[in-house]
Amino acid sequence: VDDSIFAMSLRNPKITEEITKEVGNVHYYVDKALADLSENMVARGVSNQQYATTSANKLADFLSDLLNNMQSQMQMQGSGMGKPKPGQGQGDMQLPDIIKKQEGLSEKMKKGMKGKDGKEGEPKDGKDGKQKGGDKPGQEGKQGGDSDGGEGDAGQLLEIYKEQQQLREALQKELEKKGMGGNGQNAMRQMKEIEKQLLNKGFKNEALQKMLNLKHELLKLDKAIQQQGEENKRQSQTNKKEFDNNANQLSPALKEYLNSVEILNRQSLPLRPNFNQRVQTYFKKND
Repeated sequence: VDDSIFAMSLRNPKITEEITKEVGNVHYYVDKALADLSENMVARGVSNQQYATTSANKLADFLSDLLNNMQSQMQMQGSGMGKPKPGQGQGDMQLPDIIKKQEGLSEKMKKGMKGKDGKEGEPKDGKDGKQKGGDKPGQEGKQGGDSDGGEGDAGQLLEIYKEQQQLREALQKELEKKGMGGNGQNAMRQMKEIEKQLLNKGFKNEALQKMLNLKHELLKLDKAIQQQGEENKRQSQTNKKEFDNNANQLSPALKEYLNSVEILNRQSLPLRPNFNQRVQTYFKKND
């Protein structure tokens, strides 16, 4: 248990000092209690046992509060994942979520291109292919069909553009949080190019191809982040092996106090003059 608690404290410097202090106190007072009881000093042994129990209770209470705080944070993150926040649009997402949503945008792009091609290939005519009261067959029906299809395409294209923009912002936040902003610049640049392509050319094969290339780039980035996490984990394990347990060291003030108590226990108390005279008289008579 001691090693596990110290290993956990090393991962978070904010709790290292508190855990080291209380664990050290438990060790110290337990050792003192055993030594006192072995010398039949029951009162002092019981007192040191109480000190050890107090430190153990403090440590347990501290770890319990720490666990509750961690669980609360995880619940808050889980409840807020993927939900839009006021004024921010997309909620916080991790890289695997971004990759999955990027795949969804590629599928929307494919459907938009198929729908556009289908509308262009369909005959668009008016009633029996003739304009009402006109000499140009099918002109009115074709214009009406193009108008409706154009509005639908524009709305779908705008939706894809907004989602692509939100994914770029989410990726930027995720990279900043993990400290890998430099490694993700290529993916950020490709996302901006896709946004320009959507605005300038609409549903074109070039934009779809850029989306597929972006997916490959995001997968490479995810792999790089995982490798960095494994590297940090190996470094953490190395540091744990080199850990020097200084928990039993006491402050100078506490050492001085304990030494004074030991001296008082070992020193013989001075006798009053009349008692001292009686003792001397007693020994002289025996001589």
